[in-house]
Amino acid sequence: MKFWYRTKTRRWHWIARGATSALVAFFCSHCILTCAQNAVVSVFPEKSETGDTFTVKILVSGTQVMPGRVRFTPWQTFIPKENMLRSGGWQRSGNQWVQQYTLIVFDSMRVELPPLYVPTHLGDSLPTNALLLHIFPTPVAADLSDVAPIRDIRREPVYWTDYWPWAAGVLALMALLWLRQRRRKPPVRPVAVVSTVAVDVPLPVPAHQMALQALRQLEEQQLWKKQEADPHFTQISRILRAYLEQRYQFPALESTTREIAEALRRTSLPESLKAPLQNLLQGTDSVKYALSKPTEAVYREALQKARQFVEQTASP
Repeated sequence: MKFWYRTKTRRWHWIARGATSALVAFFCSHCILTCAQNAVVSVFPEKSETGDTFTVKILVSGTQVMPGRVRFTPWQTFIPKENMLRSGGWQRSGNQWVQQYTLIVFDSMRVELPPLYVPTHLGDSLPTNALLLHIFPTPVAADLSDVAPIRDIRREPVYWTDYWPWAAGVLALMALLWLRQRRRKPPVRPVAVVSTVAVDVPLPVPAHQMALQALRQLEEQQLWKKQEADPHFTQISRILRAYLEQRYQFPALESTTREIAEALRRTSLPESLKAPLQNLLQGTDSVKYALSKPTEAVYREALQKARQFVEQTASP
């Protein structure tokens, strides 16, 4: 029993010593790697004029793994991020990692920029050194002739690859139009259908028939029994005027009796009927304003004369 206890105790003792040794070795190696890594930032040229570009270079040594992205947050108080014109990726140069940035400043300054922090693969960050940045104002010459000429814009060369997105877009659009045209169904041509259904078109009623019918309806009213002379003779005058307007094509309803007589001279109305018609129209006008009431014979005589005139002048 004692032998078994001693064996188990020694086994746990060796396990504890091994774990402690491994942990110490890990921390020692981490400290060695951390101490061996270094990050340095430099600027070229050391002094620049306002409006001139300058290059910031970051060197990282002591690691085989590419560092992470450097953030310029500590510098944004002096150099906005819009002033960073170009940033390059990490490049291996011997035993170091190199990254370059192109910046520009438009205000003169002499300032010590705080350290930047370079992320590593171990999860921590390497601080760089502080950087002295000296931007002096552009000297102004007393004479304009001494001013240096304006430098031309440095343009990048044009390559065919600059236009391939446009070409790809045009080709894609043409392909879509071709597919749409191919899938489109041919238009259905309308077929003319001839209907054979007979439609009864009412024939126009001749003017003399309309006038005779109106006179017949007026006679059926027998207005003489009611001693209503004004409506009776007014209706006769209106019927005759409407008939003359349709038969001889002139505005008889809007004309006076004298104007109707003048208009009938230019029509084919026989001379023998012009005087009786004028007398009849004048009679209807005078009866409406007469003081004495006409007899029944006068009512019927006016109707008869109007009916005879219509029948005598009816169109064949």
